[in-house]
Amino acid sequence: MQRRAKLGRYEEAIIAYDKAIETGPKYIHAWNNKGIALYCLGRYEEAIITYKKALEINPKYVPAWNRKGNAFNDLGRYEEALQAYEKALEIDPKYVYAWHNKGIALENLGRHEEASACYKRAEELKNK
Repeated sequence: MQRRAKLGRYEEAIIAYDKAIETGPKYIHAWNNKGIALYCLGRYEEAIITYKKALEINPKYVPAWNRKGNAFNDLGRYEEALQAYEKALEIDPKYVYAWHNKGIALENLGRHEEASACYKRAEELKNK
């Protein structure tokens, strides 16, 4: 059985998340998941705005910081991506995805040794 995200029904998902947000505007997972759907459609700027809404509800919600970084990274805004990943890691230093993604942002900035250290840290955490 395929997971819903793999079916590519992102527009329908956005409508459903909007309804959930309408019902419960502080439902952080609806905001985050809407951001994921927007991101999957390549609508990175909209995804960033949606992740910001999630972070207004809970500024310590690490997945939104990480995904916000991904959107910045895909827009070529590597410094902003790096800041988002660093914020995620400030909150949860063991968040493997943020370590890996921080490495990608550093790689994009030409900071290869730092990127390598991030990848190594992600691997160490993953194998614990």
